[in-house]
Amino acid sequence: VEALRARGLSGATLDVVGRPGWGDDAEKLARAPGVVMHGYQPVERAREIVGAADMLISTSHDEGLGLPLLEGQYAGLPVVAPDKAVFREVLAESGVFIEPSDPRGAAERIEAATRNPGWRRAAVEAGERNLARWLALAAKDHEAVIGLIARLAGAPPC
Repeated sequence: VEALRARGLSGATLDVVGRPGWGDDAEKLARAPGVVMHGYQPVERAREIVGAADMLISTSHDEGLGLPLLEGQYAGLPVVAPDKAVFREVLAESGVFIEPSDPRGAAERIEAATRNPGWRRAAVEAGERNLARWLALAAKDHEAVIGLIARLAGAPPC
């Protein structure tokens, strides 16, 4: 947030929703200018917060299936994520990739991504294409698993 504000995005905020569970990181974040620690929120309030957001910024070190990134795209948010293989696999060309350990460089990439008119619409459309890609992959996986189960059970294929 500090690096984004230094690049001229003076209204930048980081809204964190959920139980604090990161050791003393939550306390440090709560003291930082521009950070709003909302704590646990009911679904409707969480939807309001997400609906008012400009983007989802993930600085996770690792991710299993990347569901939070896909959920952000499903909610209509452009997604910023670490430049690591797992995040590139999840987002393909639909994300903005940053190095979380370099806040200034990350802020520069985020600011550059938001500079062009229509950036948000383009990012949302890229997210929609990415979600369609993931749903198609999931459907193929589903068919493969059902076929495997049928073969193992000795049933004729569907």
